[in-house]
Amino acid sequence: MEFEFIRDPDLDASGKGFQVDFSHEHRIVGRWLIEEFGIDLDALQNIFDVMSDISAGKVEDKFILGKEVSLRLNRYEALIEANSLHQEEHDLSVFADDALELDDNGLSAGCGFEDFLDMLEAWRDFVIDNSRKRRR
Repeated sequence: MEFEFIRDPDLDASGKGFQVDFSHEHRIVGRWLIEEFGIDLDALQNIFDVMSDISAGKVEDKFILGKEVSLRLNRYEALIEANSLHQEEHDLSVFADDALELDDNGLSAGCGFEDFLDMLEAWRDFVIDNSRKRRR
């Protein structure tokens, strides 16, 4: 999983100063990180706590429903999916004649548990380091 964290001081006033750029196949991970947590490290700590419980064998797996993107964790992997993948309120077959295709690409991504943990720790460190710079 390739990613880059970006801080643009010019966008700090609009609340969009912290951004992420993930490889194409993992963009949903970046979307999950920014939309569900952003720079709220207290909320992110809840994910670290869940991951610690999974590592210790206290919990086998965990599903964390997000506003737009959700996370499913077990001791082997992290799966991030857009909630729209699970909506059944629309019958998409009515669009079959329009030659439209539902594109699931970019709506889900998975990675190893340890890689996911490393990415979250890197994000936390990036936010902490750059928040200090912001206050100077």
